[in-house]
Amino acid sequence: MPIKMSCPSCGHAFDANHDLDTRASQTDSGPIFWPQEVSVAPFQEEVHYLDEVIYRLNGERAKLLRRINSVKASTRHLPSEVLSTIFQFARPPIDFQTRSVPVDWTDRFERADREVVYEDDFQLDLGAVSHYWRAVAWSTPQLWTTLSIQINGETIENNTSLLKLYFQNARGLPMTIDLDCRIPFAVLEDADPIVRAGLVSTLKPIGVLLFSNNAHKIRELIVTDLLPEWLPFIGGGLSGCEAMELWWRSGATEDWNNVQLPLAELPCLRRLRMNDLIHYTPSQTLTALELHDMPTRVFVKILMECRNLVKYKVDYSRPGAMEVENMDTHTGPVLNKTFVNENLEYLQWYDASPKNMSGQAFLVFFRFTRLQVLRWSRNPMTTSPRHDDPETTLMLHCFFSELPPTLHTLTLAHSFSFLALKTIFSALPRVESFCLEAASQSTTADALAMIGHLTEGLSCGTSPGSPVIDHSITEGTRVLVALKSLSIDTGFLDTLVARTVRMLEMLYAARTVAGPFLLKFRDPIPWSRNAVNRLKALIAQGFELVIMMGTETLDLMTVPTYEDVHDYILGVPSVAFF
Repeated sequence: MPIKMSCPSCGHAFDANHDLDTRASQTDSGPIFWPQEVSVAPFQEEVHYLDEVIYRLNGERAKLLRRINSVKASTRHLPSEVLSTIFQFARPPIDFQTRSVPVDWTDRFERADREVVYEDDFQLDLGAVSHYWRAVAWSTPQLWTTLSIQINGETIENNTSLLKLYFQNARGLPMTIDLDCRIPFAVLEDADPIVRAGLVSTLKPIGVLLFSNNAHKIRELIVTDLLPEWLPFIGGGLSGCEAMELWWRSGATEDWNNVQLPLAELPCLRRLRMNDLIHYTPSQTLTALELHDMPTRVFVKILMECRNLVKYKVDYSRPGAMEVENMDTHTGPVLNKTFVNENLEYLQWYDASPKNMSGQAFLVFFRFTRLQVLRWSRNPMTTSPRHDDPETTLMLHCFFSELPPTLHTLTLAHSFSFLALKTIFSALPRVESFCLEAASQSTTADALAMIGHLTEGLSCGTSPGSPVIDHSITEGTRVLVALKSLSIDTGFLDTLVARTVRMLEMLYAARTVAGPFLLKFRDPIPWSRNAVNRLKALIAQGFELVIMMGTETLDLMTVPTYEDVHDYILGVPSVAFF
């Protein structure tokens, strides 16, 4: 008996016994030799028809599966607004400030593989749970405002699709994009013109998508190894961009000779971080600027041109970058008269070489009226740990003695001679917060020994930390007696415990401000019983002393001294806190 069947989607009826058995027998009986006059067009039409049937059936199957998922989903009763809020907690915006700093060259640039953070695209996983979840995730623009993506010429279609998805789902909200172009940049570095042109053409959709079609949606842009061909497009299109970071792994090459960074065309740009020297147009909208691995003359020139800066940081971070500075040693100064900056509040400066003429001009001629925080770093490879020549000391005095009374925080990094420390301290008696960062043992010892003493009565001793003190001098400027916090972010502290306690005793006796005093060490250090007892005595006298080691606050009542540890090892029963 013939069985009539019809397609559940389109209603097409056919004889199941006849049609299926006939086609099966034709298929199973081996190859069929048709007469040449028979046309294959009907068979092609039949194949096309079956493809359409399969497509429609798959669509019906997908609808049924979505209904099943919706029935089974434990969250099907949650309102979309509640589910959207949960999604935003599960996938918050990426905090790029907590990621590995781009200028940490060993970690960021020299590793073979890019660090993959799977949580960055967690909203894609949420959208794969069910049709309802996907609809909610795709309609929550807050999930799509931050994107970290690695560009690769072999996966350009995936890169383009992902970017389009983010721009579409962000629905006009300002976006922050981290673009890693290290792979194509490495290929371009050694490519011949034909290969280079081909790769640039392949990557063109990314450039158009970012810097043309959606440039106005980008609020913050971070690019590692930006292609030279893309640099001119960082201009007026990024009309809403407020912050930008541009990092190059191997520095600028001849590819940059004919390109320029049009900073003046970015009306909203406030913050910029970048390394290496490229051509640029100064921007008067910048308020925060961080530059790495450029000659000192460029650091000085940019500070003169960008007059509205509130925060300015310069440093050398890439291995070998100081070679550029050394070649620039005999370059003439960029100014020869006093230049007053009235807006800068935060300055991080790298004193690359005492013989650098631009650096010398900076010390002699630059003046600040609102500076509050100063981080001064010296090149440890060019600085003698114990001595500075009189000319260098005189220029340090010219600069530090003219700093404004608004300065309250000072950080000294790397090595400073005794005379340099004395010169700096004598000029800044009102500093409230002082930090020693990556300092040598001799620099740390000398600084601790000076605090609280009269600068006029100090002279360099035969060994670090043992200055010659002229007790006949009873008037003058005492070193850092307005301190409210001292941070020692350096090593060698296990040998400086006694000097640290003596410094605290001297500071308490000479201190000119009331209130608590914070002493912070980067790492835990061993304390002796004598040191702990002397600290307890200071606190008993009224010194509001707080000591932190790392993130832990030192409890003088329970801290184990190294004598206690020694007794415990020997089995002395009096040690009970272990």
